[in-house]
Amino acid sequence: MSSALPTADMFADETRRLAALHALALLDSEPEREFDALVALAADMLNCPTAMLTLVDTDRLWIKASTSGEQSEIARDVGMCTQTIRGSDPLVIDDLALDPRFDANPMVAARDGLRFYAGAPIHAVDGEGERHAIGALCVVDTTPRSMSDAGRRALQHLATLAETTIAARAAASKALEIATTADRQAAALARQDRIFRQAERMAAMGSWRTSLDHEQ
Repeated sequence: MSSALPTADMFADETRRLAALHALALLDSEPEREFDALVALAADMLNCPTAMLTLVDTDRLWIKASTSGEQSEIARDVGMCTQTIRGSDPLVIDDLALDPRFDANPMVAARDGLRFYAGAPIHAVDGEGERHAIGALCVVDTTPRSMSDAGRRALQHLATLAETTIAARAAASKALEIATTADRQAAALARQDRIFRQAERMAAMGSWRTSLDHEQ
């Protein structure tokens, strides 16, 4: 007998979690080399055929990067990463078909479906300094298997690397936004100055000064 995966309303801070995710502008973004390299590293280090970096949105799980090279999405209540973001430690399931949370999952029940899953939550910090789980770095296989303690630690380290990469991306985006705003403000001031000087010329006013000093 299987049990349903957690729904959005089971997360007390779901509104803030989603706000932190959406602020990153990662959803539906183009592929990026650093994330592609990260999932490739995860697959190699953990000796799994497939690794993914997923983002858990309101009602979907969006795959930002995958060793398959394709970006896609699946329903949130189907993706295993929905369960992963509920905890702080890696979620490792040796055989999904034997886990009552996933035995009826269409991704598991299908012919040649998934049997092994290991994922670690990825966090992002919102504008108030609060950390929120926005997705997961995971590896999957169609064959049951186990993961050693060293493998769990490696997965956690890779998830931390993903968090650092996302934070650096957000900082770079913010810096670009600030620079762009400054350029626009400078251009607006220059435009206003040109208009003012043109108005002076048209009114034949010019600029003038007077002095109260008189020679004796």
